[in-house]
Amino acid sequence: MLPKLITSEISFRANKFYRPLKMISDRFESENDLDVNMTKVLLGPLGTRILLLISQGCETPDDLVRFSSVSYECLDVKIPLLLNLELIHKLSSSYKTTIRGEAYLSAIAE
Repeated sequence: MLPKLITSEISFRANKFYRPLKMISDRFESENDLDVNMTKVLLGPLGTRILLLISQGCETPDDLVRFSSVSYECLDVKIPLLLNLELIHKLSSSYKTTIRGEAYLSAIAE
């Protein structure tokens, strides 16, 4: 008899709605892979828009506020999240998207 955990995994995979998770990372099959759907939920539309603006050249918080409807208070929440997910990195006074951030943007564009 199979343990309960294994049988529940088998029945879950037998479900016709099961889809493998789509992963993004800067390395193939890295331990730092991120699920695209989970990242989309964590960031929300506002976080995704901020990441897109950074990838398009808005480097400072002033640029982000100027070229979008995002407030400084929203940036105080979303920028640390983007940094912790390693989608952007901070230079001296500006932000740049990482390889992982570019991979996420291309994954949601598909």
